Amino acid sequence: TTPGQKSRHCTRCDEVTDIIEIAKKVEIVDTAEMFVDVTDSWSKAGIDYVVSYGYMNGTGNDMFNPTGTMTRAMIVSVLHRIEGKPAPTVKNPFVDLQENQTWYHEAVIWAYENGIVTGTSKTTFAPTGDVTREQMATFLYRFAKYMDYDISKTNDISTFPDASKVSSYAVKDFEWAYGNGII
Repeated sequence: TTPGQKSRHCTRCDEVTDIIEIAKKVEIVDTAEMFVDVTDSWSKAGIDYVVSYGYMNGTGNDMFNPTGTMTRAMIVSVLHRIEGKPAPTVKNPFVDLQENQTWYHEAVIWAYENGIVTGTSKTTFAPTGDVTREQMATFLYRFAKYMDYDISKTNDISTFPDASKVSSYAVKDFEWAYGNGII
């Protein structure tokens, strides 16, 4: 019912290692009562989970839009919420990211500061652009690395007929996501 930690203690010297933060367990809500478009969705259980924990919100007008696309700002906002919405400490380097875009401004700067994202150029982020599968794999890989998760498990993607279309920057990230059942 409250946040906590799990750790290992050495039986000889009592050294504490492998400290893992454990999130507060929340009651899973039935999002069918909140959103008119999730009742028959194959992803309803996942939607219930992410909404209950505050990781995702609806898209407005009593809609969640389970079959819609996700923007670059949306995925970064989800990762920022998972991390507890820490405040960034660096200046905004992106000309297409204005302070008045409050629902994602802080999340993008935090993710940039922590190496989870880069821009589509040195000065642009393209927050409203759809996130591609390779961008998502890269964001998730970098987030896992930022969180100090084990990122060693991978699986070769070369058996897929379109593997050569994955951008060079994203190959190892895609192999990690594939190896961990994310993609």
